[in-house]
Amino acid sequence: MKALSALLLVVIAAGSIVSQNASLTFEVASIKLNASRPGSPGDRALGCRGTDSHKPDITIPLGRCVARYEPLRLVVALAYGIPPASLAPYEGAVLSGPGWINTEMYNIDAKADAPTTQAQLKLMLQGLLADRFKLKLHKETKEMPVYALVLGKNGPKLTPAPKDRDCAGQVRRDHQYELAESSLTGQCHIFVPGGREAMITGQSVEMSDLAEMIANWAGRVVVDKTGITGLYDIKLPRFSSGQLSLGLQNDDKNPAGGGREGLPGRIPQVAQDLPTLFNVLDQFGLKLEAAKGPVEVLVIDNIQKPSEN
Repeated sequence: MKALSALLLVVIAAGSIVSQNASLTFEVASIKLNASRPGSPGDRALGCRGTDSHKPDITIPLGRCVARYEPLRLVVALAYGIPPASLAPYEGAVLSGPGWINTEMYNIDAKADAPTTQAQLKLMLQGLLADRFKLKLHKETKEMPVYALVLGKNGPKLTPAPKDRDCAGQVRRDHQYELAESSLTGQCHIFVPGGREAMITGQSVEMSDLAEMIANWAGRVVVDKTGITGLYDIKLPRFSSGQLSLGLQNDDKNPAGGGREGLPGRIPQVAQDLPTLFNVLDQFGLKLEAAKGPVEVLVIDNIQKPSEN
C-alpha cells in the first residue's frame, strides 16, 4: 500500500511539472515580417509586461510580449535577458548569429492566457522563438575586456534616496529598456533621460544599476566593484559620449558604441568641450578602471526565417 501511495505521489508530481511547462506557452502569437519604417519613435516597441512590471506609462499591454520595428537580434536578447549595454559595446560578440538577424524586423504580438510574471513571459518568448524561428543556441562565458567601477581617491559623493520611497519588488531586470520612458513616478532602479539639465537621471538606484547603465557609453560591460550598498538618487551631468578614452590610458582606448531606440546612442550628441564620462564620475567620487572579466555570450547554432501566420 505504501509503495502504491509513493507511486501515486510520483505520478502526481510528474503531471504537475508537465502541466507547468505546458502552461509556459502563449495563448496566441502573431509574427509578421515588417519591411516598412516607423513613422515616429512612438511606433517602436520591445518588451514583455508581466504582473510584476513596475512601469505605469509603458505602452505594452499586460500579459504580452511585443516587438515592433526592432531587429530580431534584439528580440532574442530580450528573451534571454541580455541588456543593450552588453549588445552595443562588443559589436556582435555577445550575441552572434547570421547577419540577417541584425536587419530583418518582425512585428511580434504574443499574449498569455493567464496572469504571468515577466520571467515567465520571457520563457514563453524563448519557446516561441524556438518554435517559429527554429532557434537553437548555447551559452558560453568568455574572458573579455571590461571596466570596473571603483571608488575614487576622495571617496563617494552620493545622495541617498529617501528611505520612505516604496521600492518593494522592484529590481533592475525589469528596466533594461526604460530610457524610452520619461516618468519616474513610483519607480526604483530606474534611469530616464535627464533633459536639458542632465544626461540621465536615476531614482533609487544601486551602484550595480549605475554600472549597467553607463556601460552603454563606456564601450564595455561595467562591473560594480565599489563595495557601496544602498539606494541613491543621481543625476549625471551632460558629457561627451564619444570621449571616454581620453580619460584612460592611451593603450586602452575603446570608444563608446551606439544604442537602440530609447538608449543612450539616441540621445543627441553634445558639444565636444563637455567633460567625458570619466570626468563626470569623478565628481561623484567614482572612477573606471580597465580590467578583464567573464562575460556571458550567446552563440546561435541554428535560426531560420519563419513562415508568416
